[in-house]
Amino acid sequence: MSLIQSTTWPEVLGALDAKRDLTVEESSWALSQMMVGAVTDDEMSQFLLGLREKGETVTEVKSMVETMLARCVQVDVAGAAVDIVGTGGDKANTVNISTMSALVAAGAGIQVIKHGNRAVSSKSGAADVLEALGVDIEIEPEQIPDLVDEVGIGFCFAPRCHPAMAHAGRVRRQLGVSTVFNLLGPLANPAKPKSQVIGVAEESRARLVAEVSQARGVKALVVHSENGLDELTSTAPIKVWDVTSQLQEVLLDPIELGFSRTQVEGLVGHGPSQNAEVAMRLLSGEISDDLQAVRDATLLSAAAGLVAHDAAVGVTRPDSLVERMQGALIRARNSLDSGAAKAVLEDWVGYRKKGAKGEKIALAG
Repeated sequence: MSLIQSTTWPEVLGALDAKRDLTVEESSWALSQMMVGAVTDDEMSQFLLGLREKGETVTEVKSMVETMLARCVQVDVAGAAVDIVGTGGDKANTVNISTMSALVAAGAGIQVIKHGNRAVSSKSGAADVLEALGVDIEIEPEQIPDLVDEVGIGFCFAPRCHPAMAHAGRVRRQLGVSTVFNLLGPLANPAKPKSQVIGVAEESRARLVAEVSQARGVKALVVHSENGLDELTSTAPIKVWDVTSQLQEVLLDPIELGFSRTQVEGLVGHGPSQNAEVAMRLLSGEISDDLQAVRDATLLSAAAGLVAHDAAVGVTRPDSLVERMQGALIRARNSLDSGAAKAVLEDWVGYRKKGAKGEKIALAG
């Protein structure tokens, strides 16, 4: 009898209690049990906390990512789309930087495929702000490839694409701490993007995410700000685990890229409607002191997305990350300042279900 057939919760929980790393089969079995609801809340809590206390390994996380993707609703996007995402959990309640930067990256001419959910630790998740902007986040998963082909960007709404993960929601909320699921969400995009920018709130787990990305063949920039944010911003230097070629750790200071230091307070967000208003001000070309930190962060994240995408499609760029970011920032600024990023949003909002193109809806602002 194989291990995956004979594995039991007492065995897995006992291994974690003894600080023994799980095998591929044990990791896959445990997540599979959670996805079909064959686990008590207490067992799931013990597993998530035990894994966190022991420390997740590349083998464990990669196995669970592959298990999630094998059981999700498949989204087959052609081409080398990029995803810009964060683990969340930095407790900074920032505006939706990755969502705005995704629009800027798409406006620069590359395909973007986001994957996300409603807010968990912040006041507004990617799904919340997109909905407030008028995007249909409930689009059927099989429609997403057409959407990306037509508009240049799409969104995989986690409850629709990973319905089996609903079993874990209650326990995650009760625990109130970051668990392996904070890593699995960004890594298990149903569209399987070939490139990603992944912000990680806990520095101790950033290299792990980078190594999992590398093991899966994804060209990625994994980032963690020295002030604890899971974002690229001008508020502090950023540690980057660059997996666009060989894994290397780089300290990137936005000042080297021509930015001035801003304050975290300039990034603080509110509810979906307020964050959507900030996004529209930015996309409409407003330049003001109170938007500076948001503009900087959006440009930096979009540029990182362009760098990762370039690597996935084989575009030859300089070895230095600073030089690659400098070139990508020119493209990101042009997307934002020319109105191309806003045009992407307008097309997205105007997209109709079931492939009907319909009239485009003009956005205010």
